[in-house]
Amino acid sequence: MRARAEIMPKLGDGPPTHGRRWMARWLSQLDAALIEQWIKNSEDRVICSDYYGGYDPENLFKNMSCPVLLLQADASSGGMMTDEHVERASNILDEVVTVKLKDIGHGLYREKTDEVLLPVLNFLESLRT
Repeated sequence: MRARAEIMPKLGDGPPTHGRRWMARWLSQLDAALIEQWIKNSEDRVICSDYYGGYDPENLFKNMSCPVLLLQADASSGGMMTDEHVERASNILDEVVTVKLKDIGHGLYREKTDEVLLPVLNFLESLRT
């Protein structure tokens, strides 16, 4: 139980949104040992190589030649991508559009669908010309 109590504040402050309720429900169903590991690794935000078995987004980005829309959730609301991650991706990708979404956490489309849909539609429209 201690693990869940520690990670819940990381969902962000503010009123309970659909995304936060979903996340709370999801976390309540996880094994406490898994959450303990997340807390242990929370200081090191770059855990992809260990957690995802060698997944290296920077290496993947180097091979991308298409336009990319990068949606950055708000870290204070539970967003996972830091400004440093965005900067590193922007330096590697040839054609990238970055949109910072305020007051929206990791579950972008679940939390504020309309606010996420607008930049996606604008990006797709920009590809038509």
